[in-house]
Amino acid sequence: MKDTFILDQLPPRRLWPQMPYEGLRYPDKLNVAHQILDVWCRRPDRPAIFFRDLVWTYRDLAALSNQLCRVLVEEHGVRPGSRVLLRSFNHPWLIASLIATWRAGAIAVPTMPVLRAQELSRIVAKARVEVAISQFELADDIEQVRASGSDLQTILYFGADESGLEQAVRAKSPAPYLEDTADADPALIAFTSGTTGMPKATVHFQRDLLAVTDTFVREVLSPRESDVFCGTPQIGFLYGLCGFVLDPMRFGASVILDERMTPEALVDVIRQRRPSICFTTPSALPRMIRALRPEERLSLRLVVVGGEPLPDVTYDAWMSFTGIPIINGLGVSELLHIFAASRVGSYRHGFVGPAVSGYQIKVADELGTPKPPNALGYLFVKGPTGCRYLDDLERQGAYVVDGWNRTGDLCRMDEDGYVACAGRSDEMIITSGYNVSPFEVEAALLQHPRVKECAVIGMPDPERTSIVTAYVVLDRPDGSKLEDDIIAFARASLSSFKCPRAVVIVDELPRTANGKIRRASLRAIARSPGM
Repeated sequence: MKDTFILDQLPPRRLWPQMPYEGLRYPDKLNVAHQILDVWCRRPDRPAIFFRDLVWTYRDLAALSNQLCRVLVEEHGVRPGSRVLLRSFNHPWLIASLIATWRAGAIAVPTMPVLRAQELSRIVAKARVEVAISQFELADDIEQVRASGSDLQTILYFGADESGLEQAVRAKSPAPYLEDTADADPALIAFTSGTTGMPKATVHFQRDLLAVTDTFVREVLSPRESDVFCGTPQIGFLYGLCGFVLDPMRFGASVILDERMTPEALVDVIRQRRPSICFTTPSALPRMIRALRPEERLSLRLVVVGGEPLPDVTYDAWMSFTGIPIINGLGVSELLHIFAASRVGSYRHGFVGPAVSGYQIKVADELGTPKPPNALGYLFVKGPTGCRYLDDLERQGAYVVDGWNRTGDLCRMDEDGYVACAGRSDEMIITSGYNVSPFEVEAALLQHPRVKECAVIGMPDPERTSIVTAYVVLDRPDGSKLEDDIIAFARASLSSFKCPRAVVIVDELPRTANGKIRRASLRAIARSPGM
């Protein structure tokens, strides 16, 4: 019997965005596990996953996911519509667990491995999660959730010992198991990385998981079976889940996994394994450059970056050092994956790029009235994926405007449809009546020869509302007092109202597990006494 809890908690259809499926055709009966894995088992010996010294073929992954699916269904009562929480660093068993969950018609709830018990408990409560699969070394916090009397009843561990999940699957048949799910059945719940209160939960259907591969990935990346993917994101984050599971496996390609892939470790992996497509963040590129040898030629044919702005200085440095094309992408959790991106040979400084096939973009005022070219406004998106918040009518009503997804990004769009991001609407700095994009100031400061990284926020000020404040990491920690020099440098390229009035030298910037700068943490520092 189907568990309809998630379907019952979705917003009414009148609050959904319009989701045109132009050019996309999927059958009414659809299971994503079949589409990204089983169809490739006609060539079963193709490698699917490289992990340390192991190589998992498509046959290996299919067999294990079938066995694991049977454990979930036969031993722990998982049924269509059940939620299965997944907690692991990047690991082959995490991918097998995702696919096993989808085989059962259940809904995967991926979580970042750094989440603590309080954060996990909110996710468990909102999604009514009863079953979890976890890497054994991450047991402490999730066991606290189970002990707290939450809905969570069962935790299955891999990587423990012979009494763990590995032993349980060996007793099950590897014969195909595939629940007869519909294209509009929920397959994935992605929780945003909220820092306070209840994070938002975005629900994605079976067809959504294919639509993002058949739009952005098919058009912009054009993967081949011979491609090997690699990168730094965690699969618990949508960027990593798409880049390391959906994107390669939809096209029969392979992926290299590492539990904690730093930019420096990634360079070593690229040297040794010779992958062709890399997913990472803009802030990882300078670290990769520093780890490379002069004149070193890499195997990559594309680097995809997202999650934060790509500074011009970073783009230029990467292209000068490697010559490997960068695909700059913009996506949000509500739409699952990238909906605007640059293309090879058509990159424009300061812009992300135009909409990818299947998506429409406009820059408009709060009510959705389009702005003229190059005017600042809110970013609205419409395409085959869209926002469906779980049990959150207030946020749903604010996010969807007249059938469009209002992402919360402040952007400009030129006459050719290229989008340039000025920042999140809640990150814009208002100083003396002017709106200042932190991204623009950061891009200027990164041109300074001693500035390695920086983040710009507004510090509260009684006269100007806020003053532009820059937190700066220098290229080497030698005790230099460069605050005034950095401010003077900014004045040479920025209008006076955009220039930082305060520069704070720090050893490092606070970042999320996804690598994004924690601007909220910097704002908290700025508000603290003594600043």
